[in-house]
Amino acid sequence: MKAYEDKELDDEERFLLDNLFIDFLNIQRSNFVRANAVGEQNLGIQAVRSVIGEIAQSETLMTMWDVARPWTELGSPDFVTAVQHGLSDSEESKLINVYKPGSMLSARAQSQT
Repeated sequence: MKAYEDKELDDEERFLLDNLFIDFLNIQRSNFVRANAVGEQNLGIQAVRSVIGEIAQSETLMTMWDVARPWTELGSPDFVTAVQHGLSDSEESKLINVYKPGSMLSARAQSQT
């Protein structure tokens, strides 16, 4: 997918990526909130790590996170704090290499074509 390589996207590709990214972000945010509501913090951490693994792959996805972050923070400030902490924490940053091959967004985008 072009976004992972920071290549230029045409309007249709940008539209599709925006929708995929928003869906992905909302699903993971919802998973985080529900997991923490029932006391399953490890599942909440998994949702955060999924987001970190995706957005850390390219400048394009990181920029999309930067744009979506304030809106996401309105509904789930704890989720945004956890993602931001994970991005800045050196231990969490190691996740980037774990998630690179065949990430969820990449797999989803390929299934849509």
